[in-house]
Amino acid sequence: TFRSLVLVADADGSGDISCLNMMIQELEDLLAYSGGEDTKNPTPLQKQALVVGYRENITSKSALRALLSWGFRTAVSSIFIGADLGTRDTQCGMKLMTLSASTLLYDRLHLRRWTHDVEVIHRAKILGMPVGECAVKWEDKEGSKLVESMGGAVRVSFIMLSEIAMMRIEYALGRWSVMK
Repeated sequence: TFRSLVLVADADGSGDISCLNMMIQELEDLLAYSGGEDTKNPTPLQKQALVVGYRENITSKSALRALLSWGFRTAVSSIFIGADLGTRDTQCGMKLMTLSASTLLYDRLHLRRWTHDVEVIHRAKILGMPVGECAVKWEDKEGSKLVESMGGAVRVSFIMLSEIAMMRIEYALGRWSVMK
């Protein structure tokens, strides 16, 4: 069946688009499993699913960037204890979703910078939306805005962690919500 899909990818082309067919298959599998393909009149939720890429075979990753990536994943896991996001890589920029899922996940998104990926996945979990994963071949590109120097990396890491902690608190207190 034809369905409108939305692909989100980093502007620098770090993610290899050759994974798109595998992402589409994973999305179709999620929709079929949730009942979206098997019912004559699927509910709106049955038409929604998200596939999150996870970076595989990363090339040209500096030691600093590898350390920061590990630290951020560890911190996100700690902040979301008891509310597992269920993904290996919350920061991979490659995501595929149905159009209706993208509308819910990105409408009134609070985080706009490097941490928005975590909020998108968290919102999908809040909604009970099916979330799958797909390996993405990844190549860190020169000129990354994230890690320009050690001091810049520490500053950006602090900003990212504070945004994730704030997001977790705001959703837990009900001050932020997802419109269904």
